Amino acid sequence: DPIAVADSKRLYGSGRGLDRLARAVAAFRLAGASGETRVLGSPYWGALSPDSAPAAEPASARLRERLRDLGIRPRFLGAILLSEDEFNARLARLHSKGVVLSEAGAAFIAQALGPATEGRFLFDRQGGRKDYAGFLLRAFPGTMWRRAAARGEDPDARIVYRSGAGAAEFIVKGDALELPIALASMAAKLARERAMERLNAFWASRVPGLSPTAGYPEDARRFLRQIDRARAAAGLSMESVRRVK
Repeated sequence: DPIAVADSKRLYGSGRGLDRLARAVAAFRLAGASGETRVLGSPYWGALSPDSAPAAEPASARLRERLRDLGIRPRFLGAILLSEDEFNARLARLHSKGVVLSEAGAAFIAQALGPATEGRFLFDRQGGRKDYAGFLLRAFPGTMWRRAAARGEDPDARIVYRSGAGAAEFIVKGDALELPIALASMAAKLARERAMERLNAFWASRVPGLSPTAGYPEDARRFLRQIDRARAAAGLSMESVRRVK
């Protein structure tokens, strides 16, 4: 009866449901990781309460014991969600999807960790981006980071910055290689899918017979066509229900 920790795409997919993601996230929180899902903006998402998974209770006790044996102390496990209208407003101001996500993530880290800069901080790489100095300055205000010399055959596979007793690593496919990044991937995926459940329920109550959407491009176009009249009747702009980029 194991707790699975992996790239969220391996744990969740069509027909599999959210049980494995919810159980693992709940188990780590019960084992000592504080955290929350914060939602910025949205006319219909509502508050997303922390996931509870009753089956995680006995597993969390074993997990806590095993983590203690390994010298690992869960500290924080959370996620931040930007609604469509919030994302679009930030994009209009910052002109770059990558900058929007980077700024939101850095602010969340700064709030979650406070002034802590000692230790090893692990991040998944953001597309082809190679310069993370600005991101680190926002995530750890007042701390100066310097790029460390690359090691290994692929110098871009693991980009490292150092600052005093701290090290920040940006890793290609990090969610398949490092446990903290995999857990972050799982918490974010779980929050995203819970938000989609709320979105589908909101529109299904206004459009009889509406099939739910997973929110990905091709089916999203069908969904947007079918809710168009209900959206207009609710007084919501298209920018309130769809990212512009």
